Amino acid sequence: TLQTHPGIGHKHSLLSKGQKKRIDIAILFAIVDLIKLMGNFKCNLLFLDEFADGNVDAQGFSDTINMIRKISDRDDKAIVVVSFKTDDVLYDNLDYMYELQSNELFSILKEVAL
Repeated sequence: TLQTHPGIGHKHSLLSKGQKKRIDIAILFAIVDLIKLMGNFKCNLLFLDEFADGNVDAQGFSDTINMIRKISDRDDKAIVVVSFKTDDVLYDNLDYMYELQSNELFSILKEVAL
């Protein structure tokens, strides 16, 4: 849901980057639901790579993370979020957290206690 003052519409080009990002995420989930309905296809895993790291304010990030959590719970869907953000709202909505660490020529994936 894109909230605005009652009765006022906005052209897409006049929206902030954060508002546009929320619309992009809503469209992504709508497409996944549409594909599931049209083709009897289930998508149980979704990767979101830095989906809101740069263009969403704190409230927008919180709203987005909460929405993703609700969709994950509702659809029994695993959603992998790759992010550089360290907001509490992100940590509060995670089941697991992993950190990628560089070790000379290789990267190591380590689980982080929540």
